[in-house]
Amino acid sequence: MTPRLILPFFFQSLGNVDSGKSTLIGSLVSATLDDGRGMARSKIIKHKHELNTGRTSSISTHLLGLVRNQEQYQAVTGSSYQDIVLNSDRLVTLMDLAGHEKYLKTTVSGLSRGMCDYALVLVNAGQSSAVTNMTLNHLQLCMHLNIPVIVVFTKSDRSSKHVFQDTKQEVVRKLKGKELGEKKPFMLKNLNDVKLVHNKLGSNLVPMLLTSCLNGDGLDLLRELLALLPQRRLHAKKQRDKPFEYLVEDIYQVPGVGTVLSGFVAHGEWKRGDPLYLGPLKDDSVTRLVPKSVHVAQTLVDMDTLGDESSDRIIFQWSKIKRIAPFPLSIATNPEKTVPTPNEPVCFAIPKLPRGHGRHRKKSLLAEKGMVAKTEPWTLAKTFEANIYLPLGASVTVHCGKFDACLHLLNNKQSAKVIAMRDVRFGTDLDVIRQGNVARVTFEFAKKSYVRQGMRVIVRSGHVVGYGNVVAVY
Repeated sequence: MTPRLILPFFFQSLGNVDSGKSTLIGSLVSATLDDGRGMARSKIIKHKHELNTGRTSSISTHLLGLVRNQEQYQAVTGSSYQDIVLNSDRLVTLMDLAGHEKYLKTTVSGLSRGMCDYALVLVNAGQSSAVTNMTLNHLQLCMHLNIPVIVVFTKSDRSSKHVFQDTKQEVVRKLKGKELGEKKPFMLKNLNDVKLVHNKLGSNLVPMLLTSCLNGDGLDLLRELLALLPQRRLHAKKQRDKPFEYLVEDIYQVPGVGTVLSGFVAHGEWKRGDPLYLGPLKDDSVTRLVPKSVHVAQTLVDMDTLGDESSDRIIFQWSKIKRIAPFPLSIATNPEKTVPTPNEPVCFAIPKLPRGHGRHRKKSLLAEKGMVAKTEPWTLAKTFEANIYLPLGASVTVHCGKFDACLHLLNNKQSAKVIAMRDVRFGTDLDVIRQGNVARVTFEFAKKSYVRQGMRVIVRSGHVVGYGNVVAVY
């Protein structure tokens, strides 16, 4: 039997509040049209207050299965994730992010830890001033993080022709400007246009299409585009030889099982029975433990040699499928197989940890956010250097020793202060850096955390003001 390799693709939905992000994802995932009163949105809403207000305030991920049906791709529906996975030719994970300015820090956290392939930026086609400050901020975030963008105009059923043309011209003007890197927008009108541009998004090309979740206009083109786009982040191929790194995103207490860590494999491989070094705990320590069991996605997988074309097994390579409720999950059937591999969402059931000392003596030492597990012993760091770029338009001046900001490093979000700055080219000390400047900045965290060279840094002080990469850790 020829191996069946389903590659993971990860998309994030961005855009201003009321642009229809949750409605579009709900309509795609459920393969149903909206009724104009929030029916599609209600299928994926995570909290009750989000349903009442119509505003997403949290991060949620949803699986879309696509199967080839004659000349077009159709969405696969099922009662469970296993039905969707086994009947799909293409798996796409859609992350729903918040659009309101009040929840900007949540959106930035999703972009920082998401490791997405592409971003869908939604624009209300019936809104006169469509490119709001939040839409522009989201486009700039994608540009500086090197995430290809697809612009989706929504609510075409509520937009007149002249209003949509004005909205489209405004979006095109912004995309072609220097502020967004002089992009090349291209309007998709039929399936031939989709086939023409699907492998050209690595350049400055930005596809645009008009959709409506009420009458279904443009949804067939969007599904076709999602199905044909090539994988951009080849984690399992280029990150496999690196040391194992597991980013913890959620912690659950499951009756009858105990503590379960849910997260994402960023680097390397882990073999059943190998110990993991988990931290930082609440007392700023790293503990050694051996997981009791491992669960991948929510589907039984028979994992032989990944990518071995001589194998007679069905091979799956998993993306981020779901992290809302980790159970019931299925255990990988082959205990001799190296599991998991990069780009997989994994749940570890870990043994009970001893209680802490002092103020932590009555509480669990597991921190809620920012924990990492590795197969090799590692130490926590509080000070590190990063090359930071303040983009044009960032209305901030960074003073050495007087500037505090919130830093996003993958799944870690923590406040830090600037204790030193140097010129990148000449090495001279700097007292002030402004928009358009690049400097080597030394940060000091409020508490010890996991930092390594090469990690991407997003600097946020209210809005996002800077981007960079870690170059040294102390």
